[in-house]
Amino acid sequence: MSERKLWRILPASVATGLLLWITTAAWGQQQYPYGYYQWPQRTTAQPAQPAQPAQTAQPEPAQPETPQAESAPDSAAAAPVSPPGDAEASMPASQSAAAGRRPAGIQVVQSRLGKVLADAQGRTLYIFERETSGVPLCEGECARLWPPLLSDGSSPMATPFFVVPREDGSRQWAWNGRPLYRWIGDAEAGDVTGDGMNGVWHAVRVR
Repeated sequence: MSERKLWRILPASVATGLLLWITTAAWGQQQYPYGYYQWPQRTTAQPAQPAQPAQTAQPEPAQPETPQAESAPDSAAAAPVSPPGDAEASMPASQSAAAGRRPAGIQVVQSRLGKVLADAQGRTLYIFERETSGVPLCEGECARLWPPLLSDGSSPMATPFFVVPREDGSRQWAWNGRPLYRWIGDAEAGDVTGDGMNGVWHAVRVR
């Protein structure tokens, strides 16, 4: 075959091949839009889960009722109870001290106020109004002006006379919970010059 015929056939073959390639590419773009064939994904079937039975709400056990304590009537309302010492200390100074036994060294003498408690020498005995708890508060200079009536331990205690401890370790006689004192201003037996001093000192009157 001559070269002229070959050059005539070649362009036609190239054009035919190019047209076939374009047609095939267009068809492949429609069938495989992503440019390549995608194999279908194989999925594994999951076994069906058995249905769970519906839980039935269990009724709560009934709580036993606790009986309520009946409220006490107003008349039975609890009132604070004072210790015996406070009750005795609240007794007035005119309360009878002659009843019962008196310790040795304590006597009853006559004064312008009537009968009063006195020590062995007849000096009037006093109580300090602020000592309501049975604890001696008169110390130092106060005890010099109002000497406490001390106990030597030889006489037993008997109601309403008791012994209370002092700050210095000594023991002092008390009447109805009130520590007993003398007044330095009393000169003779039966003197009651300390009665009413500063409104807080009182002679112990008896009947």
